[in-house]
Amino acid sequence: MKYIRLNASNVVMEIIPSENPVFPGIPIEQRYHADFIAALIQTADETEVEQNWIYNPDDQTFSEPPTPEPGPDPEPEPEPVEVARAAKIAEISAACNAAIDAGTSVDLPSGTRESFTYTVADQANISEMFTACLAGATGYIYHENNGPCKNYPAADVVAIYGTLSMYKTGQLTYHNQLRQFVNSLTTAEDIQTVTYGQPLIGEYLTQYNELMAEAQTQMDAVLAKISQGMSL
Repeated sequence: MKYIRLNASNVVMEIIPSENPVFPGIPIEQRYHADFIAALIQTADETEVEQNWIYNPDDQTFSEPPTPEPGPDPEPEPEPVEVARAAKIAEISAACNAAIDAGTSVDLPSGTRESFTYTVADQANISEMFTACLAGATGYIYHENNGPCKNYPAADVVAIYGTLSMYKTGQLTYHNQLRQFVNSLTTAEDIQTVTYGQPLIGEYLTQYNELMAEAQTQMDAVLAKISQGMSL
């Protein structure tokens, strides 16, 4: 006779002989507590069973565990060029966002040149004062980078909005064309040499110039109409 210890899933965890050569002449009842023995499955010595086999309580038999289904093939390691491409695209995207946040200088109709950041919050503020001037405000309180608040006349507000809006368009368009250039490269070494701000070349420069010319034409038309309506 031998005793089988199962886990909660009826998997054989241990096979305990009724007599252990290490403890000759000492029956199992003297080697283990009665409660422990009561939880064991008793089976004949000739019963074929091994650790990790499965016990079926319905017919009181033991069987080998089922062969696990083969898992999916592991995903192939990405090619070094694709790793470099993904890293470079993330890098230039972050650089584009940083450039937009940094903003640019604006030549104001009132006669000064001032610098303005263009974070998401700045964009909301500038859009708000631009809208206010469209609605009839003759000026709006704002401030240049690290400068004190002051009242900007409507013409200055329009210039701030138009310049920064075109600046953002320029950065986004440049980033898009630089990303297309990165996607065209075929070696990790070439991709790694790309930096945000480098001159565009070939078709990417041509496309950038065409898009920016169109954007400027549209912006000029909008600002001209606004200026007429506001008598700037």
